[in-house]
Amino acid sequence: METTHKSFTLTDEQRRLRDARLRLAQEVAALLSSQNTLITQITQNTQSTQSTPTTPLTPTMSNLDLMEALHIAYDTGVVTCPDGEPMTFMQIVRRVCRLFNRPVPMNPYDCARRGEQRKGVLRHNFLTRYARELKNNSDSI
Repeated sequence: METTHKSFTLTDEQRRLRDARLRLAQEVAALLSSQNTLITQITQNTQSTQSTPTTPLTPTMSNLDLMEALHIAYDTGVVTCPDGEPMTFMQIVRRVCRLFNRPVPMNPYDCARRGEQRKGVLRHNFLTRYARELKNNSDSI
């Protein structure tokens, strides 16, 4: 009896979303590991007119977008404590909210879920918008 295995190939859109998810997680990890240098970079990016920010995380982004981005970073497991253990979602949220001088939402899990479930013509979820921005920036180079 001969068994055939179907090969699984990613579409361009799936590949773009996967790459955006990994890059976003790495940027959150970098933000938390070197807070002082990146907070000045973020402040300069918000004040400058550059079209390509060094990080998608800014103090002016909405709570839904921020919680969605942090949950994506949590899901990938890239963000770790100094001892190498993965950080919990609440640890990530508390540290980033403290860094951006924001109050911690009452239910950050619900904020992240609502952000990820956004659909429609006018408002896409953060990951889709971030992947599109990465694609546009790479096409213009």
